[in-house]
Amino acid sequence: MAAVFAGRNRTLGEDDDWWLRTAGQMVSDSLAFESLTLELRALERVLDPSLETTSQSAPVAPKPTILVIDDDRAINDLICELLSMEGYEVEPAFNGVEAIQAFQPAKHALAITDVAMPLMNGWELIAALRVRSPTLPIILISGYQTGEWNPSYLAKQGVSAVLTKPLNLDTLTSLVAKLIPGSSLAASV
Repeated sequence: MAAVFAGRNRTLGEDDDWWLRTAGQMVSDSLAFESLTLELRALERVLDPSLETTSQSAPVAPKPTILVIDDDRAINDLICELLSMEGYEVEPAFNGVEAIQAFQPAKHALAITDVAMPLMNGWELIAALRVRSPTLPIILISGYQTGEWNPSYLAKQGVSAVLTKPLNLDTLTSLVAKLIPGSSLAASV
């Protein structure tokens, strides 16, 4: 109400019912508008029956959302664009702290994270994600080319797969499709 009345403070007394009448009228007008909107929608369905069948069709399942964490913006952008073209919703984060702030267990179906990042490295991030979502599939990407990854250590940390840079984009997309359970996109690959 303050925005409507330019922030003026009004003291309500026994003789001052102006504010209450005005506020009541605004609420009444708002309810009338809502009612009119509902009536118009009903009229549209009567005039165009095809609206009725499309509005009652099965709800569209939301696309799986993937959290992509890499401090190298070029790589992050590349992964995000690739996965978007594959039909996934993608959310970028450029360090572990941003990723922790953005992560929502009910929303994110997969995380792809770099190992070497500022503020929080990939291993610390994975441990933090595991606390909030123990079954979240995680793909670790790394620029480190030397040595072999210990499979039992990776499994213990909750890493589903490791990819080295430069990334093979076909391998990445097929791996993502396999790791997102129940994804219609995974079934079509």
